[in-house]
Amino acid sequence: MTTAEGVQFFRAALVTIGSSTGTPHDRLQRAWTNQVQHVWEARHVDGELADRFRALWEAYTGDGDDPHRTNLRDLSDGEIDLAVGQLVDLALDVAAARAVEAHEGAAGT
Repeated sequence: MTTAEGVQFFRAALVTIGSSTGTPHDRLQRAWTNQVQHVWEARHVDGELADRFRALWEAYTGDGDDPHRTNLRDLSDGEIDLAVGQLVDLALDVAAARAVEAHEGAAGT
């Protein structure tokens, strides 16, 4: 697990969401499938950030028996806005945690 890789996946997800191709749901689904799932599968965050990520994943990912499922459940426009906002907040907090890790690593050398 590396937070640095998590930051890169979150960054890519935000670029996907911010693109102009497709509906907001389509963009969120692409980000969920192509980037966000990698954070989930490889556990690129831990502690409180992992708890928040798990809650986000469970709130918006559709039901199913496949632990690798990435399909979003049906979301209203308001839920899409909320999910994107929560994803942005989490991405910023993961980036901040990575900056602290890097600072502490540099101070320890």
